Amino acid sequence: MKDDEINEFTAAALVQMSPDLLRSFTSRAPKKGESRKLSSKKVGSHLTYSRKELLSFDEYLRKPWPAEDGNRPHVPTPIQEEVKKESFLQCAVCHSHHDTCEIAHIEPVASSKCNHPHNLIYLCANHHTKFDKQGVLGPVEEVREYVAGFKRTLLYATRVKWGSHANSIAECYSLAQLCQHLKKEIEAIRGKATAGQLDSYEKLADDAVERLKSSTVKGKRERSKQNASTTPEDLWARLEISVQKPTRHGRLASAAALTLDDEFRAAAGFVDCPLCKGNGLHGDSVCPVCSGEQQVDSAWAKSIDLEPYTLVKCPLCKEAGKYHEEDCPVCHGDRDIERRFADRVDLVAFDDVHCPLCKGAGQWQGEDCPECSGNRSMPRHAAERVELRAYDEVDCPVCEGSGRDENGDDCRACGGESQVTQGQRDAIDLSDYKIIKCRLCKGSGQVHGTDCPPCRGGGG
Repeated sequence: MKDDEINEFTAAALVQMSPDLLRSFTSRAPKKGESRKLSSKKVGSHLTYSRKELLSFDEYLRKPWPAEDGNRPHVPTPIQEEVKKESFLQCAVCHSHHDTCEIAHIEPVASSKCNHPHNLIYLCANHHTKFDKQGVLGPVEEVREYVAGFKRTLLYATRVKWGSHANSIAECYSLAQLCQHLKKEIEAIRGKATAGQLDSYEKLADDAVERLKSSTVKGKRERSKQNASTTPEDLWARLEISVQKPTRHGRLASAAALTLDDEFRAAAGFVDCPLCKGNGLHGDSVCPVCSGEQQVDSAWAKSIDLEPYTLVKCPLCKEAGKYHEEDCPVCHGDRDIERRFADRVDLVAFDDVHCPLCKGAGQWQGEDCPECSGNRSMPRHAAERVELRAYDEVDCPVCEGSGRDENGDDCRACGGESQVTQGQRDAIDLSDYKIIKCRLCKGSGQVHGTDCPPCRGGGG
């Protein structure tokens, strides 16, 4: 991997984290019980980072975080503040309810054990509940897909924010790329997303267009102070016109169209991405270098190391494609994977260990263990993701531990057992058990002078 020293803002754009958060990693180890900090060099009041070390530290943050048995890994305060500021101290979905917001994991913490800031988002209690609706089984797929997609857009906005530099025309081009990205996202979700979800994207779009408008004014002012400029005056005029359209859709579409202007692109110093060759895709996925934007800054392009993206033999199945008679869980049966993924494979994680729930017995509460399916053991990486807290017995929240409902029958949530596991409790939505008026007797309890059959005379 190529290496060079980069400044704080270039570093922030590269890993899509603020300079303040990166600084916090240089002074305090983020993972509890581990000593690794981010290395840096001080130049006056500023810091510089080794590109190689920075990317290595980013990978380190993506790996499972340490936690005591049954507990979630602690989220450091600097990361919490980063996630809050990212969505302007309010819910990232509804842009309100700042007083009830909390940190949510995009990939469930029970399985990922990951507190990387890219896996966290700030949600109000209402949207956090909807996101985690299925409890230990994972969040509702549609909500999860939206939140994950919106988080990617927030990160892209972060990259543009810190990647902008003194070259005004390059800053404008980066913002035009952000407008293009937001236009694509809005078109993709229109008709599928809720009004609130669409509004979240449109507010980001308004902010991007306003920043482009401000940068255009600044750029024109700077050009007028120069005796000569390599940026044509009519290009600034086209930029100015693009952000003055009367409608939101018009402004966004016009700003996005600027990325197709070859003169604008050349003046900004952008070239086709060296990995995807300008098509925005790497295989069947969005290009990891340009994030699907097709072009990158020419200075950055020269330092991009393509070696991590070359295919190598899968380190687990040794190019067999099978592991324990099933498709290899690392290469998914493809036999080879990119070097960047192969380098982070921990073979120890695939060693078989006793199931942490049944302790290798294969049985739990008289039935096959729900974690190991009665097999007694599982790969180490799966064992480390088992959240034992989810199996703690607690009072049923519907009957409050009585085992009975309002009619004296077995509680519908716990089946009359009085208790449920913590995981089951987390999945219970109390509104599903709220007593409402019987639709047949309208709450009177009587139908034709006799007890109502559905509610048995209870009225609800």
